[in-house]
Amino acid sequence: MNRNVKKTGFTPIPMVALLRGVFSKISEWSRLSNYIRTKVEKSRRSKNTMPALVSGFSLVELVVVLSVMVIITGLVLARYRGYGKNATFANSSEGVVLAIREAQVYGVGVKGQSLIVTCAGGVTKYDCGYGVYFSTASPQGLTLFVDKNSSGKFDSASSETLSSFNFDPATSITDLQCDMGTGFAACPGGALNLTFKRPNPSATIMDGTSGIQFNAATITISNGADTSIITITKAGQLSLQ
Repeated sequence: MNRNVKKTGFTPIPMVALLRGVFSKISEWSRLSNYIRTKVEKSRRSKNTMPALVSGFSLVELVVVLSVMVIITGLVLARYRGYGKNATFANSSEGVVLAIREAQVYGVGVKGQSLIVTCAGGVTKYDCGYGVYFSTASPQGLTLFVDKNSSGKFDSASSETLSSFNFDPATSITDLQCDMGTGFAACPGGALNLTFKRPNPSATIMDGTSGIQFNAATITISNGADTSIITITKAGQLSLQ
């Protein structure tokens, strides 16, 4: 019997070779894992350090920014001073208009005068006229008065003063013009009286000396830089320019 029979099929692999193959694969996966970990850490470090490399201002940029801020601040402060001056002058101009309107409301709206029983030509204390007095001799303000003697003019000796309105120190009355229908001219005596008395809503416009009644008048006030002209007509119409 021939015992040298060749067998076919599965050939056993030695244990040493098998272990060597397993450890080889583990080593390859370990190197791959270390490579990936190294790349990830480098990427994280680059992301964390990049903003620190590109952020911040240079000295030149900082000086330029500060210079621009100083210039803008100076311009704002200069404009603020001019605005305050213009606002003060505007208040003075509007104060003249409001004083005239106040006299008109008192005269036409029947304001009672508690200091006297009757006014000249009237029956009760509600028959008084009210007015506003301007003078180039006292250019720093105006006087609101009650016309006790019904003269149409302010009489300081008769205690007719109700209140006084003073302009700011830089503002004053520079001109008073009266019109008789032939054109405006300087009011005689450098004074102007505007009075109102019911039931007539129109204004009585008179100077300080002649006693002539005018058709219109203008009051010019100025602070040296700005000028306002207040115009009033006999019909009681007011305008501010």
